[in-house]
Amino acid sequence: MNQGMISGSIVRVEDKSQAAGFPACIVTIAGETHRENKPLVYFEQIRVSGHTATAALALQSGDAVLFDQAVIEQQTWVERASNEPRAQLVVRGLSMTRLRGTTSKMMGEHRVLLQAVNSFTIRGRLADAPKMKTVGATTVTEGAIVVNLPEGRSSATRPHYLKVESWGHTPMSGQAKGVVTVAEVLVKTDSAMIDGKKRYFTVLEARSSAVLA
Repeated sequence: MNQGMISGSIVRVEDKSQAAGFPACIVTIAGETHRENKPLVYFEQIRVSGHTATAALALQSGDAVLFDQAVIEQQTWVERASNEPRAQLVVRGLSMTRLRGTTSKMMGEHRVLLQAVNSFTIRGRLADAPKMKTVGATTVTEGAIVVNLPEGRSSATRPHYLKVESWGHTPMSGQAKGVVTVAEVLVKTDSAMIDGKKRYFTVLEARSSAVLA
């Protein structure tokens, strides 16, 4: 299982269509959801293709949209300069709906959708025993859930390693490799200095989780 929904106001739409004419684009949206009764603003990129991309390319900045069918994927590649393997998590929108009657606020020059949806459910096996770290006075559990997803348009699948962060003590804490885990997560973007450059990456933060017997 790997499915969810995410909504927001359009920040920009980047046309990534191929020369052959197959439509594709990256849609950046801005929304505000709540985490433990505190507001959380997110700016996320959604990758879309086909008919969904055609509809997205007609959107204007500030339009409110809901990607009512979306999945989280792990993209992998080898960086040319260093020849090092790299990976990142991305959100792929499978269908999109325009929203009406919404409320928003301005943040700088961008419109942010209020009461936005940002929720995904992931079910798979733990790739390894989760790791624990301390951030301030809070314990954070980090675990990668393995989900098999189709590879392109073929019926073949490959494993995607979706790293999930859980704040505080959670059911994932102390579990062993291979345990079946279900997590409801929100998607957000974080940043870090890597090789002297500021890089942005997608983080999955668990709202709740459960370990199956």
